[in-house]
Amino acid sequence: MDDTNSNEALKSHRPQPSKFKQQKLDAWQPILTPAWVIGTFVTVGGIFLIVGIVLVVQANSVFEIVKIYDDGGGDSNCSITELNEGYESISAQNYSLCTVEFTIDEDIDEDTPLYMYYQLEKVYQNHRLYVKSRSDSQLQDTIPFSSSRSTLVNALQTDCDPVESLEVEGSNLLSYPCGLIALSYFNDGIQLYRFQRDQEEFQWKNSIPIGPPSNLVIDTSGIAWESDLSEKFRNPTVDIQNGENVGNALQYQMYEYLWQKYDQFNCYDNVTGDGPNSCLDWTRFAKERQNYTGPIPIPGNGCVECENDSDALVNEGGILQPESYYDSESSQGVRNENFIVWMRTAALPTFRKLYGTLVVPGGFKAGDKITFRIVPNFLVSSFKGTKGLVIGTTSPLGMKNYVLGIAYLVIGFAALVLALAFFIKLKVNPRKLGDPKYLHAKQQ
Repeated sequence: MDDTNSNEALKSHRPQPSKFKQQKLDAWQPILTPAWVIGTFVTVGGIFLIVGIVLVVQANSVFEIVKIYDDGGGDSNCSITELNEGYESISAQNYSLCTVEFTIDEDIDEDTPLYMYYQLEKVYQNHRLYVKSRSDSQLQDTIPFSSSRSTLVNALQTDCDPVESLEVEGSNLLSYPCGLIALSYFNDGIQLYRFQRDQEEFQWKNSIPIGPPSNLVIDTSGIAWESDLSEKFRNPTVDIQNGENVGNALQYQMYEYLWQKYDQFNCYDNVTGDGPNSCLDWTRFAKERQNYTGPIPIPGNGCVECENDSDALVNEGGILQPESYYDSESSQGVRNENFIVWMRTAALPTFRKLYGTLVVPGGFKAGDKITFRIVPNFLVSSFKGTKGLVIGTTSPLGMKNYVLGIAYLVIGFAALVLALAFFIKLKVNPRKLGDPKYLHAKQQ
């Protein structure tokens, strides 16, 4: 009786006699004959060669010129040894002209964008501590403004590590936005200087066009991701009540703002380009234009607004303050598109970031020469890095890059070589398929 119950118990765990549960489903079990192997390698090799050729042809169709203007050695007009040295030398009237010239060697039609990038080497934006050092809540303006410094520090200190990226040295203010990424923004000033076409020459002096007008412009709009602009970056706003002015309500009380740190602007004559002329720094601007009555001086000793309304405010590497403190989606401030592009960290220590698009009606012609004036503010000599400018077009596959195409060609060529080797082996020393003599164990 016990044996019968034991047998029944064993049978109760037996899978049902179906092909699926008994693992007897029909399956294709190909036999890798020499012909199949050789054919597979030939097919794979041919496909990879074709794709590789297409990628190389696409890369060849892309126009690109790279010019390094600061090799980190400190022996050129474009090299600096201190932060913002270029801007400060202009203010001190001892600026040494730094220019970069490009010659267009092929026609580029109007419908093909000619992009301009800046290129940096040995800048490790991929370092773990660097990547983490930012406050997305602050950039989205979701941290309530508080008059209590300790409250703000507690809300920001975890994201904005190390503390030096949060607290402004030599003051009781906090950085807005905080974090190492925001505080290391690439702020070299890049301006048009000369454009030559055939026998015509168009010039700019301190970014002011002089002589015959030219329609060449650097368009810096539309370079940031739309998702970043719509979701990730908001300017700080205030709710003004009882006639309280903007300055007393928000600015200057707890923060040093991005546009106060990067206030590299100058005022020049709007016709001749002469200057720099008198302008208001942040202390004078707040007192004279915003009736600010709080403590002074205010951080930021650059130029905020021209004292003479007929002068032009020229960007020498700075970021303008938001157009409105009532609208978080107003332009400039932390919504400056060059700043947003910088905040997307690069994966490698040598990288390029989009600066703008060069636009001229009718497109560019072979032989055109474009010269840019550089105001060097971003320091690379301290770590032997380099700075450069790149102009170029793109293909449906992106910028000029031969790496992927060469990789496909190498793999395709290797597959064809293996196919040829197997074919020679098959002809020189053939082996009968399914020969049973190879199945016998070796006799002892």
